Amino acid sequence: SHIVTGKRVVDVVDNEDGVIVKLDDGTTEEGDILIGCDGVHSTVRELMWRNANVSIPNYINAEEKRCK
Repeated sequence: SHIVTGKRVVDVVDNEDGVIVKLDDGTTEEGDILIGCDGVHSTVRELMWRNANVSIPNYINAEEKRCK
């Protein structure tokens, strides 16, 4: 397994083979899955919700996004 630390995610692109993660230093990482451990105000979570709603519009609503 490959773990990257100390970099910021700026975009997540889903494809048929997995995921491509674009980082703030201009590099990319590719893998089968993406696990975001970037805290309560997660950029990774927001990007994954965005991608889900592009694939299936309104699949995840605002209520489901709230932390309880």
